Amino acid sequence: MPPLRVVLDTNVVVSTLVFSSRALSWLPPAWREGFIKPLVTPATLLELVDVLGYDKFGIAVERRLELIGQYEPWCQLVIIPDPPPQVPECRDADDRKFLELALFAGADAPVAGDRGLLTLAPFFSIPIITPDRLRSQLPVVN
Repeated sequence: MPPLRVVLDTNVVVSTLVFSSRALSWLPPAWREGFIKPLVTPATLLELVDVLGYDKFGIAVERRLELIGQYEPWCQLVIIPDPPPQVPECRDADDRKFLELALFAGADAPVAGDRGLLTLAPFFSIPIITPDRLRSQLPVVN
């Protein structure tokens, strides 16, 4: 079975890497074992780097690099053209880049943990799903 090509929003990646969320502990094995292929752009990676640098997390630079190293090597880099594809209006303009990536790259799904993206599901041509729904579509992940 080819990997599901997914766009993981930043809060899903941060919850997985920083908080070691038990609910998302299956995600790193899913990308390492090739069940999913996270799609990223320079802008989505930059947002992840920026968020990991927030003072509220108190993560040292070396640790941030380790966290990125647990994710980025399993990702596929996609370059979005200018102008980007048309996507529905987002309540949070920063969410547009995830929808543009999913649409341009022909992702199987954007995976979101926040309502901002999930509320757009009825208006987007690709299913926007929760991490739980993604997990239900995968074989058992160690």
